[in-house]
Amino acid sequence: MRRRPRIILVLASFHSAAPLKARRIALACHVVHPHLSQSTRSMRSLRDWAKTRSHRPFPDEDKPARKRRASEIARFLANDRRRVRRALEPDYRDGERARRYGLTLAQYRALQARQGNACAICRKVMRVLCIDHCHVSGRVRGLLCPKCNSALGLYADDPRLLRAAIAYLKATMKQ
Repeated sequence: MRRRPRIILVLASFHSAAPLKARRIALACHVVHPHLSQSTRSMRSLRDWAKTRSHRPFPDEDKPARKRRASEIARFLANDRRRVRRALEPDYRDGERARRYGLTLAQYRALQARQGNACAICRKVMRVLCIDHCHVSGRVRGLLCPKCNSALGLYADDPRLLRAAIAYLKATMKQ
């Protein structure tokens, strides 16, 4: 006589680490086969796939596609247009960056021309320069290359730390 598989119902709950919508009690159905040592069940959630360290089938075949609201579509299109303009139009991109620091496009271009499109510290001519500003007053100080801008940021715009770094470099060069 052939034995039938037993069906065991297990009540599983998602913990607080899961997203808010996923915090619900789900009923998972385990099927225990008498000839197998382990129970088998279909992997429905992303968590189940993560436990097995395998990838969930793409696209989500077990979930119906969600319709997007008109406001979501409009927001996506507006962001997409902005992204394309930023990539293709230098005036738009530079004007957007300048406005972030309270400059007009004309003021930004004048600053660029005054510095000769070069970094104010290392004097390297670069295509894209960062706008350096004082974090206390918000005043724009000049245009820097990304490396010099990062160096100032890492030293928290503190001249005392910069002088200590210079002294350290000079002391180690003599050896």
